[in-house]
Amino acid sequence: MTAAATAIASLVALFAAPPAFAKRAPTPSLLDSAAAAVPNRYAASAVEQVLRQGGNAVDAAVTAGFVLAVTSPDTAGLGGGGFMTLYMGNQPYFLDFRERAPQGAIPGMFLDAKGKVVAGASEVGGRAAAVPGSVAGLWEAQKRFGKLKWAQVLAPAIQLARDGFDVDEPLAQRLSKAGPRFNGKTNFSVYFADLHAGSHLRQPELAATLQQLADNGGNAFYSGHVADLLAEAMRGHGLITQSDLSDYQAKWRAPLVAPWHGYQIITASAPSVGGLALVQMLRLREGLQSAFDGVGPDTPQYAQLTAAIAERVDADQHRYPGDPDSAAASDGSGGAQSAARWIGADYIKRQATEIAASTKAKADVEAGTAAAAAGASAASGAAASGAVAGAASSADAASGASVATPASSASALGTAPAPAPASAAAAAATASAPVSTKAHPSAGTQSAGAKPAEEPARAISTQYAIVDRWGNAVSVSMTMNAPFGSGVVVPGAGFLLNDAMDGFASTGEDAGTAKADGRDPAQSQSGAHGNAIAGGRRPVSPMAPTILTDGGKAILALDAGGAGRPDSLQGPLVEYLVITSIVHDKQPLAQAVSGPTTSGADVQAVQVQGDAPVPQADPRGRGVATVVK
Repeated sequence: MTAAATAIASLVALFAAPPAFAKRAPTPSLLDSAAAAVPNRYAASAVEQVLRQGGNAVDAAVTAGFVLAVTSPDTAGLGGGGFMTLYMGNQPYFLDFRERAPQGAIPGMFLDAKGKVVAGASEVGGRAAAVPGSVAGLWEAQKRFGKLKWAQVLAPAIQLARDGFDVDEPLAQRLSKAGPRFNGKTNFSVYFADLHAGSHLRQPELAATLQQLADNGGNAFYSGHVADLLAEAMRGHGLITQSDLSDYQAKWRAPLVAPWHGYQIITASAPSVGGLALVQMLRLREGLQSAFDGVGPDTPQYAQLTAAIAERVDADQHRYPGDPDSAAASDGSGGAQSAARWIGADYIKRQATEIAASTKAKADVEAGTAAAAAGASAASGAAASGAVAGAASSADAASGASVATPASSASALGTAPAPAPASAAAAAATASAPVSTKAHPSAGTQSAGAKPAEEPARAISTQYAIVDRWGNAVSVSMTMNAPFGSGVVVPGAGFLLNDAMDGFASTGEDAGTAKADGRDPAQSQSGAHGNAIAGGRRPVSPMAPTILTDGGKAILALDAGGAGRPDSLQGPLVEYLVITSIVHDKQPLAQAVSGPTTSGADVQAVQVQGDAPVPQADPRGRGVATVVK
């Protein structure tokens, strides 16, 4: 080869080669593995795949979110929304991708001419749908913190939608139950009819939508072909327009960070009411420490105190700040100042003092009743009977029978008479949640000897927690609001739309209900109320993905979802029980998680013990825990 030819070849090689960048030293691993607790085996497999490819907690969380949109359409989907709490590089973050009311939404839109709520109008059909946020949220998280390529984290979901997955018994039951709710009102049956356990569900339209997102980025959901299909589906049936879609943004907000018992609680801020409720419960527990001293977790007194804390917080939740972007957030701080009111030292001290006084008075009455019963009875078992009565009366505390400030809404906590559970912590949780009545086999892997799972009265979210080998932690809640949302599938795009409009205060109550809940009836049906319907507003939510840190290190990532009404605080209450069981009662994670979930909640958690993350999926077999070395 001549010198000229060699020079030309060298130039060609130079320009053809990719640029050589200085490589950053890889971040050293802090833990010996990564771990995740997720709702089903498909999500677990996808998370394992992404983590083994070098992905971090956010890569895994985004992958799980899209896989659940395919395999758990009842509680997660492209047409839903959610929250994400993150601890990345020793810094806390909170991402709000809650659904948003269309600009055409107005107060009273679900009321008839007489001002009464039209049954089902805010729950079924196109008008029940708010602008979805899930895709924007997952896209935003991946852009900011993900290590892998966007298309890489979507690949498992695309494959499952295209090739299909086997419908399990729990999903089959939920599909069967939802069918009659949507029949004749939506196109739900066109996509989900005649599915039973063992059916193989392929979703080619959804696969095509996911592929478009993989090729063009998350913004392709809010403009272009997918947005056109969604807007066309709403024309004449709903309020969402192309303008609503193009205007939607997932919001990075300051998380609610609160010191507690030497730890830092990092949780969801407004429009979540669940994060504030969790912190308020934990601080009330701290303020009541003298009342808890010497009281075992399986005693009636423990259950009574816990139920009183839950009731007091439930009484406050309807006055928590709503959407921080709304004009109703009157303090100008995005709700931060209003939030501080409920967890400030003076307020906590006053509330704790009232709880201590009321529970002591109730205990004195119960002790007198038990003594009288013992004296009146010759039976040697009378004292034991009185103890049982005391345990059962812990549920009464949740009904407001002896608490100085009455509960704002018994129905919000789903209070119902129930037999006294064996565990006092479970008693408190049972007092605050609908009783599960439907049993089904495991949705994931279930340990030998485990009891069959129970189906919640109404699951309102799906949740998962992930900790990677670098010590980053992510906790996520996703929702369609009610199971399968509004029942409307976007033709040509293959995804369900939420019914998040039912999450607003004025959509599911009349003036009498508002008054009983301690709210102004006029405000509950007007835009003045912080959670009334207003165009562009995000409804509040009890979802509270949470991370606990100690000395700057994430030591617990957890999330719990409840069942029942959208304003149920069951999920935050269960998180409170798990955290206090670990910190105060020194219980291992498996024991802490298994107690309160008997009430119908769904818990996913990862605890860091030394240099090992230990995952714990929902003990009823709904979730799957995985460790990736």
